[in-house]
Amino acid sequence: MISIMPKTKIIFLITTILLLLKPVSEAGNLEISEVFPNPKGKDQNQEYIEFFNSGPSPINLKEWIIQKNGTKSKIKEDFIISPNQYKSLKTTLPNKESTLQFITPSSQIYKTISYPQAPENQSYTHISDKYIWTIPTENQKNPHFQIFQGKFKDLITEIHIPQNRQKFLSLIISPNASAKILALKLKNHYFLQKIQITNPPSPKKPIPKEPTLPILIISIPLLLLILHYSKQ
Repeated sequence: MISIMPKTKIIFLITTILLLLKPVSEAGNLEISEVFPNPKGKDQNQEYIEFFNSGPSPINLKEWIIQKNGTKSKIKEDFIISPNQYKSLKTTLPNKESTLQFITPSSQIYKTISYPQAPENQSYTHISDKYIWTIPTENQKNPHFQIFQGKFKDLITEIHIPQNRQKFLSLIISPNASAKILALKLKNHYFLQKIQITNPPSPKKPIPKEPTLPILIISIPLLLLILHYSKQ
């Protein structure tokens, strides 16, 4: 007697197969979110390229080619990125100024990224439609920019600026000045990028100085002399 698989199992198997076959067609939702070429200490097995899948379906990078300064390297095994997942691929990367190209199995260049000489322990991270060197966040959500506006003394407390940095900034910026601060947020930490003073407080009016003693000594005889001649 031939056993027939339950309908639910058949549907599950078909769905699974389709998901594994479909990913390459959904590559338009693929983002190269980080390039980490120069870790602190030994580079071996620490360098990586991180991908982010912003789409609703998995993406499989099997048979994709990563070209590094003209040298091609193929991803030979399944490398599946789930929806809304950040996933890193360990690979060797040049520390010097370099160009990376990501080529699909159909030989189409999907993305080209060029980066300058890599600073140690900094990741070339995709933030707000551009790449900047910042703290590596392997397999995690990338930092993002956030704008704060208000009185400077309130903003530095809200952004949790360290005390030693607050003291330095207070020497050059009035606490009551209206400010606009651009910060890079990573989890609960903020890294200042730009401070703009939008409405500096009005300077205090100078207090008139009282006449000094020598001026008084000269002024009194002169006044008496004027009075004397005015009576004549």
